[in-house]
Amino acid sequence: MSRHGFHNVLNAPSDEEEGFLDLLGYDIYDWISRGVAGYDEPLETYFLNLEGSWIFGTTHEEITTISELQGILSAIFGGAALPFNMEGLLRIAEDFETEEGILSPGEAAMMSAGLPQDYLDNHLKLAKALRAEK
Repeated sequence: MSRHGFHNVLNAPSDEEEGFLDLLGYDIYDWISRGVAGYDEPLETYFLNLEGSWIFGTTHEEITTISELQGILSAIFGGAALPFNMEGLLRIAEDFETEEGILSPGEAAMMSAGLPQDYLDNHLKLAKALRAEK
């Protein structure tokens, strides 16, 4: 299993991106300081989580590409074009994909619109429950 800090997924935001909040109210700095992402080889899935709330990539082949991971992250930020760290994403995906599999911020935002609403709703419900337990 690979495990990377979220500074490999997101760059520090620009002034206009600083206002981006996820569906639970966490900002990009929360993700950069406490989030993790990587690839779980036995489950054949990418994963991302924010300690104590968001958890994605826990079932077999749940997130099969780095672009899906980007789309999910954009979706939980309301479809925002996030400041992705392209080099860091490539490091996470290097044993499993090529650079062509990584999306631009705009492409990831567009992909997030196609995420099944029930998938997002189920993860949001779980994230709220986990957060309430803290």
